[in-house]
Amino acid sequence: RRLQGETDLGTAERKLEASLHQHLLTAAMKGEEHPSPEEIAERVCAFYKQQQGEQWRGGTLLLEGKRLFFNLLADKFGVDHKEIASSVDSLLELHAQGREEATILHSEGHLRKSLKPFYCSLFTHISRLEGGLKFLVDLRGDLLDIMRSPEMKTADMPHFHELDQHLKEFLAQWFSVRFLELHNLTWESPCDIMEKVSLYEAVHPLRHWKDLKHRVGTNRRCFVFIHPAMPREPVVVLHVALTNEPASSVQVLLDRKMEHLPLDEVNSAVFYSISATQKGLAGVELGNFLIKRVV
Repeated sequence: RRLQGETDLGTAERKLEASLHQHLLTAAMKGEEHPSPEEIAERVCAFYKQQQGEQWRGGTLLLEGKRLFFNLLADKFGVDHKEIASSVDSLLELHAQGREEATILHSEGHLRKSLKPFYCSLFTHISRLEGGLKFLVDLRGDLLDIMRSPEMKTADMPHFHELDQHLKEFLAQWFSVRFLELHNLTWESPCDIMEKVSLYEAVHPLRHWKDLKHRVGTNRRCFVFIHPAMPREPVVVLHVALTNEPASSVQVLLDRKMEHLPLDEVNSAVFYSISATQKGLAGVELGNFLIKRVV
């Protein structure tokens, strides 16, 4: 049974690779010799979404289909190890020959370029697509899920870890604090954003819409970071209570019956809940920046 499973997996991987190639090479049908980087980016996104929605629907197959996709991404869009080895040899030979600095610098540039996986360029082109940045955030979330799953193969881990590090560094550049917009939500804020604030709350779950109304009401503030490329997606959510003394417990702050204070009596701000909403941004420091901006 185990051998049959491995055979089926090998067949599935070959089919997935063939399907990916078909998506990437359809430009030939238009009379183009090679698809443009933008077309490749669009097709990779469409291909991944297709696997989620059709061939790998449900449970273990969905997880396995994603794992196969990331394997292909690391293999077909990674670095060329032979080219790296050749670049290192060439650089060492130039040093041994005592060649001029300009020649050595040029060789170092070639080595530096060969060390950058092609999927880094792919990430750049995907990020320029409509909804592309959100796609990459969700893509990394899927990658992290697979890396933490019991089915993760030890042999695949180094490649997946390398892929994750490059994607994390790429997203960290996009989600630099200077690109994030600070919003103070109120009960009049857009319903879809308020709903997501409720769903994403990880510290003190909201049980009722009245809980949400309380957390954006009098003596309460709800701040979120939003990226312009993901305008309807709160990235970090921070809840603040305005009081006239330190609270004895967080339950006091959550109590909807808590007495309202006139603003001129407020002398304390209690930051009682902060939630990162995007699994794919794990390890990208945003919470401290939000607190500093609010203060």
